[in-house]
Amino acid sequence: MDDAGSEIELSAPSLRILSLVPSATEILLALGQEARLVGRTDYDTEDPVAHLPWVRGGLRPSIERIVALDPDLVIRFRAESDPATPRRLDANGIAHATIRPDRIEDIGRIIRLLGTMVGEEARADSLRRATERDVERASRAAARRLGRRRIGPDSSRSAPSRSGRPIRQPPPRSRTSLFGQARSWP
Repeated sequence: MDDAGSEIELSAPSLRILSLVPSATEILLALGQEARLVGRTDYDTEDPVAHLPWVRGGLRPSIERIVALDPDLVIRFRAESDPATPRRLDANGIAHATIRPDRIEDIGRIIRLLGTMVGEEARADSLRRATERDVERASRAAARRLGRRRIGPDSSRSAPSRSGRPIRQPPPRSRTSLFGQARSWP
């Protein structure tokens, strides 16, 4: 079942996938599914997907471009602001699954769902466990680091909140994708 509550019934693992959600694209790549991806959004601009045909944004993509790519599955973002995309995919007979990656807790469920859709359940379970371990390790490290630092109104990286207590502003850092590929901020 996807995040819209729809049952996804595939007769076989999807072979031609279009992900309209960059985090889902990264999960599919981490699952070794690069060869199955047939297109990309405006936000998927780095290797190994930069060479793929683009369909514009993940919300309100070009249905004409999607149809031309002939995917057997489209992964899309669940958004109330884009009710036309699922209707247009349905009208063109294109299977689609909806995800809503809003919270860190959603990652494992989405990895499992995508792994099932591509017939890589064991690989997805391994990726899910590794990701959960990495998130837990990062969470513990952040808690330790924040516990040692003085955070207060006189701190150069703090700003008062509405309650008068300081809010720590983190220093700028390079971006690392969920699965460890280092990237610089745009």
